[in-house]
Amino acid sequence: DVIEDTNTGDPVAVRHERGTYLAGWLDHTAWKRILKSACDEAGIVTMELPGGVRVRDTGKERFWFNYDAAQQVVGDLTLPPASVLRQDLG
Repeated sequence: DVIEDTNTGDPVAVRHERGTYLAGWLDHTAWKRILKSACDEAGIVTMELPGGVRVRDTGKERFWFNYDAAQQVVGDLTLPPASVLRQDLG
């Protein structure tokens, strides 16, 4: 199945069974679409994060890391510059 094509209709990304085959180097937006699609198909939950922000979960906690020199907002969270926030997942 063709999952990504050019403006002229030529295939760029083709998925067959569990593999995705690329016919070129994709721009950032196309990469995000293909990775999101593959994760959705595999049942992997994804989260859109601003640049410099990372998140890690343990069994009962979530840690938010803001590596950026600027404040970042993710949903209802405000992360100060160069900070770590711990959430209890309870």
